[in-house]
Amino acid sequence: MGNLRGPNTIYTYEINKIKICHLGDLGHVLSAEQVNAIGQVDVLMIPVGGFFTIDSEEVMKVIKDINPKVVIPMHYGTEESRPVFEDTLAPVEEFTTRIQQQGWKVEKVDSLTLTKQKLNTLKCKKVFVLNYK
Repeated sequence: MGNLRGPNTIYTYEINKIKICHLGDLGHVLSAEQVNAIGQVDVLMIPVGGFFTIDSEEVMKVIKDINPKVVIPMHYGTEESRPVFEDTLAPVEEFTTRIQQQGWKVEKVDSLTLTKQKLNTLKCKKVFVLNYK
């Protein structure tokens, strides 16, 4: 349903030799041309709540296509968002359960500081869920 919501802007930027991609309110899977334009990514920020954006199956395809070292999920349902969005946004656990089945490790953190050295020494692909409170 996300592809019906209008245009979206994807941002890629490099800070301290770490390439970050923020997919915004992505509502469709990416074409091969779009994936090539994004290029190699270290950290991918991707919407995982569905409804307004891509659904869980599309999320997994986009992650596979971009192949980042780290994923930071965004735009998902929380206890704080429930009064506004009711149950339209899936909780982050739906995404983390699915990606763990693909061999990714999940870590919940209050804050996150990444360095190129830390990225290069990761023993596996990681999802960092930023606590929202």
